[in-house]
Amino acid sequence: MSRRRLSDRQRERIHAIQEKRRQQMTAQAEAALSGAEEAPDEPREGRVVARHGRNLVVDDGAGGLIHCLFRQNLGDLVCGDRVVWQPTGGGEGVVSALLARATVLARPDYSGREKPLATNIDQLVIVIAPEPEPSGFLVDQYLVTAETIGVAPVLAINKADLLQGEALAGFFHRFAHYRAIGYPLILVSARSEHGLDPLLAQLSGRTNILVGQSGVGKSSLVQALLPDQQIQIGRLSGATGFGRHTTSTATCYRLPAGAS
Repeated sequence: MSRRRLSDRQRERIHAIQEKRRQQMTAQAEAALSGAEEAPDEPREGRVVARHGRNLVVDDGAGGLIHCLFRQNLGDLVCGDRVVWQPTGGGEGVVSALLARATVLARPDYSGREKPLATNIDQLVIVIAPEPEPSGFLVDQYLVTAETIGVAPVLAINKADLLQGEALAGFFHRFAHYRAIGYPLILVSARSEHGLDPLLAQLSGRTNILVGQSGVGKSSLVQALLPDQQIQIGRLSGATGFGRHTTSTATCYRLPAGAS
């Protein structure tokens, strides 16, 4: 069945609604910023750990999550950004400046413009698995991306428990040439005892992002690495007041051993 096309009038109505919402968010940000300029508290630094529209969740570095708004002239603020923010009271604030980015992971949008997805990443974890069949071309693309943006890549063979003996050794050997040229190659399993230990050791002390084909088990790894994920999601949602759907975009979680 073909999809129903929108009429010109319907498109105009949708555009008008979107523009009204944008103006409302801009007015809220400006009002909050005006309050921040009059506030006695000094500006502080923090890290963006989630974004939903014009709403940011900023980690204040002391264990607190602050709901902040920001002006449009700051550009695209994304997960990982280091920012300067001003408290406005009630656990809320306004972001007034974007600090320099050490690394930027981006991709082209529909117009061809580079759109940042996450920033200040230390390590790109490329997840592959026996199923689905790995794409060497895609792995090479990720490695080129890591080298281009200046982050350390690591290849993680997930679902290692699906293979045994010679089959596992053979699969590992298929990617041994990456290890030979200096890229870490580790075996990971979210289902076997201590199967996450090699990955946890690799993530320690770094800000990481997991990439890979659909179906390689990235979500399962995240769930295994974050036994308190629902608690962290609840804290993030509570900070914005927008409910649990706020975590549908990129989100930065805290991991043991100073990792994220």
